[in-house]
Amino acid sequence: MNWASHVLLLALTPQQPLRIRDLARHDILPVAKLLQSSFAGKTNPLSAALIIAENALGLTERMSDNVLLVAVRTIYDERGAGGNQTQIYNEQLVGFVELLTPEWLASDEALGYPDRVRDLKQPFIFSLAIDVDARKTGIGSALMRAVERRAATLGSTCVNLEVEEANKPALDLYSKLGYKEVGRDEKGRKLVGDILFGRSERVTKLSLEKRLDQDSVAEEEGQFSDVSSRRD
Repeated sequence: MNWASHVLLLALTPQQPLRIRDLARHDILPVAKLLQSSFAGKTNPLSAALIIAENALGLTERMSDNVLLVAVRTIYDERGAGGNQTQIYNEQLVGFVELLTPEWLASDEALGYPDRVRDLKQPFIFSLAIDVDARKTGIGSALMRAVERRAATLGSTCVNLEVEEANKPALDLYSKLGYKEVGRDEKGRKLVGDILFGRSERVTKLSLEKRLDQDSVAEEEGQFSDVSSRRD
């Protein structure tokens, strides 16, 4: 599937603008590490390596048929002296969001996902991860709005996600963005601790939904610059 690519420029500072773009292949390992640190927490090196490898494989398998966006800061650096100064820049990955499309969720590739997610027949925000040093700077909101715009361009009228009831910062963010609770699962499970020696713990998961207003999405999209990019 070929997605029309959008690059969103949000000026944090003149020196470090924030850029939101499609996941490229060279992003897979940094994103896999970000997901591990965001959701698995502290663990031993072997477990961390296994989780990162699993994340990288999943990202590679899903990236062509779903919407995977990264947020990167562009860091400029001037080197040299006098008239020989050269300005170079590096990208620092600070955030990631993934939306699973209804078409992919209905395919055999998604057979391992919960029926409650597959039966929605709506885009599902599978993960949102922000680098710990970049939190509370608006990056999470920017990524969510970007992925909502992409869902709207696909013709979707709403998006769904799940979040643990105990995750108050995430719940606050989603509430501010207009998400409403539409269900709960009090028998959810998650792994606590090490992947090899951890334990399964019961958690309550909330199902949230947001209706997409096509007019407001189009109006907001007009505030950003769209530039083509490649996944390489």
